[in-house]
Amino acid sequence: MVNKEFEELILKYDILEKAFDNIRLVDPAKNRVLDLSGTTTEDTELKCFESLGKNKVCDNCISMRAYHDNRPYVKLEYSMKEIYAVIAIPLDLPDRRVIMEILKNATSSLIMESNQSNIYSEVQELIDKMNNLALKDSLTGIFNRRFINEKLPAEITSTKFSGKNLSIIIADIDYFKKVNDTYGHLCGDRVLKKFAKLISQCLSREEDWLARFGGEEFLICLPGADLKRTAEVAERMRKKIENSQFDCGPYQFKLTSSFGVSTVTPGMNITMEQLMEKADTKLYEAKNNGRNRVEA
Repeated sequence: MVNKEFEELILKYDILEKAFDNIRLVDPAKNRVLDLSGTTTEDTELKCFESLGKNKVCDNCISMRAYHDNRPYVKLEYSMKEIYAVIAIPLDLPDRRVIMEILKNATSSLIMESNQSNIYSEVQELIDKMNNLALKDSLTGIFNRRFINEKLPAEITSTKFSGKNLSIIIADIDYFKKVNDTYGHLCGDRVLKKFAKLISQCLSREEDWLARFGGEEFLICLPGADLKRTAEVAERMRKKIENSQFDCGPYQFKLTSSFGVSTVTPGMNITMEQLMEKADTKLYEAKNNGRNRVEA
């Protein structure tokens, strides 16, 4: 606990204002900055990521992570050739949990005088690597299970405010164990990488995302898509896999895959686990019904 004398010292010298460039409250479930001018916290039209010059939600959103884990997080971010340190601290209000974001422009502290013209690009690349390290699958380069655990609950929550559906697909490579047993695990890794690439080519919208769920299973999230459209996307993926050739050294072969689809409608009370279980059940239906098919 901070003692009273220290609290008074902070207030007297405006330490927080002097130490940081911006302090704000955000609701990461809505991606909105909150207005503190009144007696209650109200949503504004300003989206939290816009202040950093971005046009979409950050993949590695520490405010959402702080929101779900109920603990503070820190990350580095960049915008317009400036580097920011961002601290996200969860606060529980009477009606909801919000995040206090503390931003500090650390450009001058991190980038010293240099004759190298590409110094900023190098720092930018380093920050991207740091932020992606925890959320990207090292083999395929797509998102990993941790990203699913952090992002999917937020996508489900957003359906309550957007009034739009949310659909997911769970995809599985048919008889993948046979690939490993026949051609070896290195070949299996090459298959997984190409499978992820082919699936990602079927996603046309910026808000859609793909993650490796585990082993040869992948999860595809389509915010705003209904069951019919999602089943059509899954069918397009199925055909693309079926019509592609996989190469491992001297070996060339074909593969098939199976897909399970599930959807959340606005107002539906469902958890991430329940949504994924529904899609997984449909996937097993596809397997039991002969594989190389979509069940929705």
